[in-house]
Amino acid sequence: MLRFIGYSKAELEQMEEKEVWRKAFSAIDLVGELMSSLTGGMGGSSNADLPPTPPGFNPMDVYNDASGPE
Repeated sequence: MLRFIGYSKAELEQMEEKEVWRKAFSAIDLVGELMSSLTGGMGGSSNADLPPTPPGFNPMDVYNDASGPE
């Protein structure tokens, strides 16, 4: 993983094993924070945020070539 983020093989060979693991865990934490900020920034929409559907509307009808509610 450290090679993927830019460390060369020579740099990694010069590091002690403890330092390599420390950097790897730090990179994992950064990726986790990035992912949580991206998913958290979407507003956490739920069904309560959606407008009500018309009576008799079945969203699966779209896949059955139905015309939907009239």
